[in-house]
Amino acid sequence: MLAWFNNLKISTKIVLSGLLMVVMFSGLMFAWILPTVKDAQLAKKKEKIKEQVEVAWTILNHYAELSAKGEMDEAAAKKEAIKVITALRYGPEMKDYFWINDTEPVMVAHPYSTDLIGKSLADNSDPNGVKIFVEFVKICQAHGAGFLGYMWAATDNKNKIVPKISYVKILPKWNWIVGTGMYIEDVLAEIRALTVKITLVFLAISLLALAVSYLVARAISKNIQQTTTMLRDIAEGEGDLTRRLSVDSEDEIGVLATNFNLFVEKLQKLIGIIAENTGELRETASTMSSVSTQLAGSAEEMTNQSGTVASAAEQISTNVAGITTATDHMSSNVSTMAAAAEEMSNSVNTVATAIEEMSSSLQEVSKNTARASQIAEAASRNADSATDLISQLDTAAREIGKVVEVINDIADQTNLLALNATIEAASAGEAGKGFAVVANEVKELAKQTASSTEVITEQIGGIQVRADNAVKAIKQVVEIIAEMNTITNTIATAVEEQTATTNEISRSTAGAAQGAKDVSENVQRLNTSIDVEVVRSIKEAAKGVGEVSKNIQGVNLAAHDTAQGANHTHQAAQATSELAQRLQDIVSQFRF
Repeated sequence: MLAWFNNLKISTKIVLSGLLMVVMFSGLMFAWILPTVKDAQLAKKKEKIKEQVEVAWTILNHYAELSAKGEMDEAAAKKEAIKVITALRYGPEMKDYFWINDTEPVMVAHPYSTDLIGKSLADNSDPNGVKIFVEFVKICQAHGAGFLGYMWAATDNKNKIVPKISYVKILPKWNWIVGTGMYIEDVLAEIRALTVKITLVFLAISLLALAVSYLVARAISKNIQQTTTMLRDIAEGEGDLTRRLSVDSEDEIGVLATNFNLFVEKLQKLIGIIAENTGELRETASTMSSVSTQLAGSAEEMTNQSGTVASAAEQISTNVAGITTATDHMSSNVSTMAAAAEEMSNSVNTVATAIEEMSSSLQEVSKNTARASQIAEAASRNADSATDLISQLDTAAREIGKVVEVINDIADQTNLLALNATIEAASAGEAGKGFAVVANEVKELAKQTASSTEVITEQIGGIQVRADNAVKAIKQVVEIIAEMNTITNTIATAVEEQTATTNEISRSTAGAAQGAKDVSENVQRLNTSIDVEVVRSIKEAAKGVGEVSKNIQGVNLAAHDTAQGANHTHQAAQATSELAQRLQDIVSQFRF
């Protein structure tokens, strides 16, 4: 029953409460007030007839005292007393009367029933068997006076028997009992008239109370209906946060409307800020996606450049192998030339041939050395290009880091705004429940965004570390290529010196006899130069090529990791964009 009442509308509750009060008051009126009024009215009438009997008894007593004092004869006094008493009238129509009987009981005087005068009333009884005058005597003998209810003929119709109440009092000096009565119907008629008046007044008051209850219920219900409509609109419908409740009073409803307007105003500002931040979040996610795409392209370009550098290193290795072969050949020729120098005196033609072969070998060495120098320069340029790309990659990664910081700030701000919205919804109680759900959803999205940005931050950190390692590796490659270039130049210089020496030997062949000793020394110096300088330089070049190849592999690996990190960044950016879109969808439900 209580649950059913709680589910009713407030206006219905107020009207029902008023109606219930009217019904309860009606029951109270008919069950207690009207009976009480009836009893009070009857008691009033009884008191009135008692007063009237007291007046009549005083008159009788006056004549009895006159008789007792001898001022009047007792018979004359009784006759005069009867005359006065039977002439007495009272009531609205002056029809109410008094009678006198004695204790026999015999009727002494009656203004209307004269046929009873002088007759015994001992057997006189009403339809209910009550011996009326015998009971009068008993009451007066026991108490001196009292009331008795019985049935008696109506005043205007002797054949009509109606309820009557009489009051009687004895005059002991003469043993007379004087009394008067009232018809209950007369009292009931007055009570009915009074009841009608009270009922009409009650109905008027009840209708007025119901009308006031209805008007109050309507006024309260109207304001509450506006509030609930706006709350339902915010929670489920258009979400128009620009509307406000009208405040027409300063009562509780007015205070509710004022506070609700303040709540909606705060909510409007919060949703506006969230919408603005959502737009920034989408733009930032888009920028991050573009940067990650650019980063992936740069990583791919770096991989291509590292492949070029690897090819150059392979070419250098091939040329070094050629230089090694040429050097071995040249060493063999030098040995032959040394043997020929010993036999120079016997065969100068053999020496000349050996010198020509050595010259050819030196030219081959010079050619391969020049090629190696060109390849080293190309490798250096490619390494510089790779360094620039990695620098751009590092710059892009740092830009993404800044973007992630902005996203973090926006996510924190959104989380704070969602928390404020939750607090405001909680302060609104049941009215804010629908919006609390929306605020919690916004907070969850902010948490997911913060989590995504943490993952992106870690990946960007990894990309920056790999980019730094790649830069260091390429710097080492550049240094090694520079060293290789230096070594190649040294080889070229040595070859030029050897060529000059060979030319000198060729010029000196004509004077073999005189320059045999010089030739021997030159050959010795050439052999030493080949054995020490050339071989050392070639070994260092081969070592440098190996290190270049090793570092290029590291660069390749770093480029692969960078591309992978860029992929992850792109995916995280897409997830962030989706979260921003979801947030935008929620915010778009409101009009602010």
